[in-house]
Amino acid sequence: MITLKLQNLLSIVLLIVIALVAYYLTTYQSPMATPQPDVRPESSLSLLNQLDPTETAVPVFLTAYTHYDNDPPGSAAISHPILHSLAGGVGTYTDPITLAVGFTDAGPDIEPGTKYYVPHLQRYVIVEDICAACHPGYEGLTWVDIWIDGVEMTAADSDLCARSVTRKTTIIKNPKPTYPVTAGVIATDVCAQALPE
Repeated sequence: MITLKLQNLLSIVLLIVIALVAYYLTTYQSPMATPQPDVRPESSLSLLNQLDPTETAVPVFLTAYTHYDNDPPGSAAISHPILHSLAGGVGTYTDPITLAVGFTDAGPDIEPGTKYYVPHLQRYVIVEDICAACHPGYEGLTWVDIWIDGVEMTAADSDLCARSVTRKTTIIKNPKPTYPVTAGVIATDVCAQALPE
């Protein structure tokens, strides 16, 4: 009698687990699965047509990482501190946001300390971290991962924010310091405004 009740209970638990897994698989999409189109304002496009000789336009696959999915999770630890001891920055030329890049046994794919400007976010970034998934690139593009923080958000909202930033785009390597800037933490200054209350 007890064995039959235990079997029934296990069957019910198994059905619930299967239902939850099925729900998760049908509703969750990885940031890589659905990159946003590169919808840049006209001013961003014109920037790419007016580069100085020392600047380079670099087509990239841009993703975002947060406090929740950093390594180790729940931290702002970075592998190659240049300006920051932890991932951070507000996106100005003097306080660029931490950028993670792919790596191999030989080291990061892009030299730590390299600066870029991200036109559609109007923020400067600096290579200070590595990203395990980024090394092979994405559809022939260099894959870079921008720090958006997210500690002030739930893990779910932080993930939504990261997905909203994900896209194929063009960034400017070795940028001049005079590009327009919207300074601030991306998770709170860009995404928090777009998330439902």
